[in-house]
Amino acid sequence: MPTKKEIFLALKNLLDADITEVSGRIYSAYPKKTITLPFIVISNPEYNENVYSINDSVISYSYTVDIYVYTKTSQELDELTQKVIDTLRNNDILGATKSIREEESVEYNLTNKIMHEGMITVELQW
Repeated sequence: MPTKKEIFLALKNLLDADITEVSGRIYSAYPKKTITLPFIVISNPEYNENVYSINDSVISYSYTVDIYVYTKTSQELDELTQKVIDTLRNNDILGATKSIREEESVEYNLTNKIMHEGMITVELQW
């Protein structure tokens, strides 16, 4: 079973290599410094155990990870979100079975600067 750090690094390295628009701008939390759009935030993986047997033995393990995409325009958000989804679907992630779903997107107005946020939820199961 991979660690949270191994999962984060696998996702970061995969997205960084395949999506040039965010190369070098993939973070584990929303950046505190001046931001350059577009960028991606990979949330802390959440561990889950699924117990299915009578004697409570664990049958499967999974991590759920939310990936946030931040862009200047809604069109850019749609395009970049699709690239992230395609990259996740088309590549192995530490040998896990994957479930990927796109969540809703939001528009923010931060001191006269409009920013768009989209979320993708990935479940990795072993």
